[in-house]
Amino acid sequence: LFMFVMNRMANEMGMKNTHFENPTGLQHQKSRSTAYDMALLSTAFAGHPTLMAVVQKKNYHYTVYNNRLCTSKYDIPLTRPGVWRNTNHLLWRKRDCRGGKTGYTPWAGPCLSSVFKIKHMEFVVVLLRSATP
Repeated sequence: LFMFVMNRMANEMGMKNTHFENPTGLQHQKSRSTAYDMALLSTAFAGHPTLMAVVQKKNYHYTVYNNRLCTSKYDIPLTRPGVWRNTNHLLWRKRDCRGGKTGYTPWAGPCLSSVFKIKHMEFVVVLLRSATP
């Protein structure tokens, strides 16, 4: 049911050349998309401030207690801290980068979709099968 809804929503957004076979984005023979369709998705994503706040973070600090992820200071006492580092290096190199999504599969290679805000305009850049990550 989830994949049906996901594909229906993609179609409603105008993503006519996209089909998802799993919710992870991991490689699958029947999954497909285009840079244009990913730009449509990124544009819709950029309209959600909460989601953008997540992808704008260069690092996300977390802690693990008894093999359970704890993200609130009100959780049980913490035992092991960690950091997830955002793999979108444009966040460090370009101050106009608002965030985005990186990915990799053997078929698609290194991929990136990022949102930039320059003056009062937003731009989406999508790279598929990039020569370098």
